[in-house]
Amino acid sequence: MYDVIELYPTNKYDYKCICFSNDEKQKEWSLTKTENILNSEIFNKVEREIRILGGEPTQWEYLIDFIYALRKKNEKVKITLRTNGIKLTKDSEYGKTFVECCKDCNVRITILYYNQESLGSIHLLKTEHLLNDVLMIPTSSIELEQLEDLFKILSKHVRVSWYLSFPSIKYK
Repeated sequence: MYDVIELYPTNKYDYKCICFSNDEKQKEWSLTKTENILNSEIFNKVEREIRILGGEPTQWEYLIDFIYALRKKNEKVKITLRTNGIKLTKDSEYGKTFVECCKDCNVRITILYYNQESLGSIHLLKTEHLLNDVLMIPTSSIELEQLEDLFKILSKHVRVSWYLSFPSIKYK
């Protein structure tokens, strides 16, 4: 049995992602690979949580169907997804479909906050009771200082944590 599994169906991204910024080839699971993974027995052996990560998961064309299939495979496990949320507000139709899917499948979302484009998604997911937490990702020491005020506001309403990575931040 497994406590948690993490899935990385794509390394595509729509913002300056720290994790894949040096990866020139953007790849994602094909439909065949997705079906093979879904047909494996691993999902029946997860006891606590399945995490969908990336790249940016909302850039993967099979995400919503995959979430529905995952929930059908294992109705008890917690499903979480980590996204910057930019596509949810830029493409309102996708945002509605995504929110409906996450509600239907009881998916909890972590927003990776890179910049103000994520604020609309934070509000949307908080309103829909889907927001699990916010992960602040400053890209400079100046931005780190600016985000401290936003951190104080957000932390009154949702769990907020920091992701501080080298060499993405040059500290004073």
